[in-house]
Amino acid sequence: MSMMSCLPRRFWRGGCLVLLLATPFLAAQAEDLVDVSIRLVVRGDVELATLSGQGEAVWYGKTSRETQNFEIAASHPAALHLPRGRWLIRLAIPGFWAAPIQLELGAEATTVDAVLWPSGVVSGGFTDLPKGEPAPREVMVFFRPDPKVDKAKAPPPGRVTCPVDDDLAFSCKLPLGKFDLQFRVGSFIPRYAWGVQLASGSEKKLGRIDLRKGSSVLGWVATADDRSPLGTKITLKPYVGGAEPRQDMRDRLKSRRFKTTVNKQGFFQIDDLPPGAYILEARLLPFALKTTTVRVFEGQVTEVANPALVLELPRTLTLYIQPTVDPWGEPWQVELSEFNRRTQQTTRTLRGEAGYAGVYEQERLTPAEYIVHLQTSREQTWWSETIEMEAEDLSHSITTRIVDVRGTVTLGEDPLEAELMFGGRWGAVRLNTKSDEEGKFQLFLPREGDWQVGVTGHKPPIEREIHKVAIEAAEDTDRAWVELELPDTLVRGQVVNVLGNPVEAIVTLRSEANLANESVQRSTGEDGRFEMHGIPPGDALISADAGEGRFAEPMAFQVLKDADKQEPLVLTVENYIRLRGAVFSAAGPVPGVRVKVAPAETPYLSVRTATTDAQGRYELVVPPSVAEIHVVVAPPGFALRLLRTPVPKDHQLNLRVDQTVGTLIAELKEPVDWTDPTIPKPYLLRGSAVEGFSFLVSWAHSLGLDLSDRTRISLPFMEPGSYTACLATSAEYMGLALGVLPEGRCDSGKLLAGGTLVLRLKEK
Repeated sequence: MSMMSCLPRRFWRGGCLVLLLATPFLAAQAEDLVDVSIRLVVRGDVELATLSGQGEAVWYGKTSRETQNFEIAASHPAALHLPRGRWLIRLAIPGFWAAPIQLELGAEATTVDAVLWPSGVVSGGFTDLPKGEPAPREVMVFFRPDPKVDKAKAPPPGRVTCPVDDDLAFSCKLPLGKFDLQFRVGSFIPRYAWGVQLASGSEKKLGRIDLRKGSSVLGWVATADDRSPLGTKITLKPYVGGAEPRQDMRDRLKSRRFKTTVNKQGFFQIDDLPPGAYILEARLLPFALKTTTVRVFEGQVTEVANPALVLELPRTLTLYIQPTVDPWGEPWQVELSEFNRRTQQTTRTLRGEAGYAGVYEQERLTPAEYIVHLQTSREQTWWSETIEMEAEDLSHSITTRIVDVRGTVTLGEDPLEAELMFGGRWGAVRLNTKSDEEGKFQLFLPREGDWQVGVTGHKPPIEREIHKVAIEAAEDTDRAWVELELPDTLVRGQVVNVLGNPVEAIVTLRSEANLANESVQRSTGEDGRFEMHGIPPGDALISADAGEGRFAEPMAFQVLKDADKQEPLVLTVENYIRLRGAVFSAAGPVPGVRVKVAPAETPYLSVRTATTDAQGRYELVVPPSVAEIHVVVAPPGFALRLLRTPVPKDHQLNLRVDQTVGTLIAELKEPVDWTDPTIPKPYLLRGSAVEGFSFLVSWAHSLGLDLSDRTRISLPFMEPGSYTACLATSAEYMGLALGVLPEGRCDSGKLLAGGTLVLRLKEK
């Protein structure tokens, strides 16, 4: 069919233009079609020539296309002409089952074999539904051949969708054989039938299956040597996101543990679980313990292990150590701790001696991450590193130096007799020595470079951490000289109660000039008096803790270079407010949640954190003068929340969490040195709530998240909303909550549910 149309000459100078209206035939001609041939292949003793049936080709591309129906017979292949793209071929052959065939059609013609398996019928039904629940119209049946059946003689795992009638009954066509069946109906918990045998000419009746709502965790367990996993014990226990709880809390949390054992197929399922995060343990001797984390969502099924959790046999670790003996010619002592990155805890520690050859061997180790501590014969921690034991025996080399370090330590111009801890009081490597009356000391170190050094003196009382002490050996030697100088300053005072009476307390001081960023603590006597020597001059905060909820609020003051001009301080302790509450989800209380509370308007010395108990309860203290607080709720399995709120008049603060989350990523130009307070650190703001990334990184580490890329901090379990990230110094921190943002060092955006927000930070 055509239409004649004359256009104005300014558009076309030939007079009239013929416009053709495309017919369906011409459109098909214009489309790039691919020839597809489908052949029938039968498994089993069947006469192929008698087979015939129906088929359909369903389009799965971006545009819409009609389903193409066709006939097929064993005597000749079906010939289709399909546009390029994704297609699904389904066949209906009486007496047979065929798996759907997925096609990705390009330019070339293709021939496909459709494998037919003789089929049988399995039937059953469901018990009465919960009140108010609509009747299901279909059931999805997943089938998997019995593991003992030869895979070459069995159909592949598959699924079929079968209608459910008004009487809640169903009938499904499945291939013949022995199968494990899973039945899924809407949001109900899955149900199973094991070792169902379908034979030719008979119908397998399963009876009625119960349908229940709720959350469940299911999975499979296998062993590395293919022996039966029957009897494997599965334990789900609440994931505790905060510090290790007290013994009484641990006892209560045991009531929220769920246990089961796997069946002979290696399958397990635990129903009726509260939503949240759990640690799953699979235990079967002689295999090593297997652990993983699980997030359970309200009313959903979590398939935690498909493919299966594989139980590994224990392995052997061999360490080769150089030099072969310690600086005093004695064998190295080795401490080996299994480390769980998800909980940030060591689960067991093994100790042994390397021998004079410098070789240490440990058998029967779980494939896991381990922290290796190398210790000297004088019980000093010489070396520390983390190694990964996989499913094979491991040989690993440790090579260090022996640097002979000598030097002096002084307080002002006077020599200081003190205890020195190279590596710091809390470092993984800690090597100690003492300076004598002349301030001289000597020790051995495993390397050159920068060291943090703790200094503890008794006359006068001193407790300091020196951030960086450079150790450099003289050329062509293993000897180094170092001079440690502490300022001759004095901070002194008294702790009293509101009546002016002296109080025994622990005094904490933090100096902005202390690059080690460590707080100094000193206990008072019954007279409440304290002295602190060697504090760097400059701005400082000081407070006191008298126990039983009594604190002195942080006091800002100046440490003077001239000790004679330093006025004594008076710290008054008073009862702090006890802030109580609970953390809830829509399903009830949430245990193991880390809750942090900090004053929003005043500086503070220490972070107040608590971990919720089995009933989701927590308790924290805040200064009575504080009107507003920053709150961080870090619940495993739920979204992390940042909020700023007034202190409730009844001192009761309940917090709600849910499982709607997004991923927030902070990209940094270079890694952050968290130990140096003089450089800007990343902070996160949600509205007027502020939190440092150091806490967020710690929380992410506790969940076992990989944060090895120190320039890209990824936090996947964040509450959706608007966020701002800034690089700010400690002096700029208070301004963040007031909306005073450092120019050129912030980035903002909105995090959507299920989305990802990337905030890019760089110094101006």
